[in-house]
Amino acid sequence: DALHPTHGMSFGDLRERMIAASLNKKEEEEEEEEEVNASYDEEQDILQLSLTEEEENLLNLHMSMIQENAELLTEEGQLLQEIQQDHVSDEQADIYASRLSAILDRKTQLITQFQKKMRAYQTQLMQQEL
Repeated sequence: DALHPTHGMSFGDLRERMIAASLNKKEEEEEEEEEVNASYDEEQDILQLSLTEEEENLLNLHMSMIQENAELLTEEGQLLQEIQQDHVSDEQADIYASRLSAILDRKTQLITQFQKKMRAYQTQLMQQEL
C-alpha cells in the first residue's frame, strides 16, 4: 500500500486529490510566471536607468567635444593667420604643418570617440525597443 498511495481510495477521493494537485500546479505556474514578469520589469527598469545614464554621458561628451573643437578651431585660425604673413620662414612653415597635423589628429580622435559612444547608445536604444 505504501507503494500505491491511491490504493483503496474511492473514485471521489481520487478525483479530489487530482483536482487539488492540478490547482497546486496551476498556482505554481502562475507564481513562476509572476516571478518572470517581475524579473523582466526589473530588467527593463535597469535598462531604462542605464539608458538614461548613457544618454547623459553622451550629451556631456558631445558638449565637451564641441568646446574642445572650438578651441582647436581658434588655434587653427591663429596658425592660418601666421602662415599667411608675407615673410614666412621654413621653420614657421614646419611649425605650422606639425601643429596643424596634431590638431587634425585630435579632431579625428574626438570624432572617433564620439562615434563609438553614439553607436553604443543606439545599440542600447534598439535593445530596449525589443
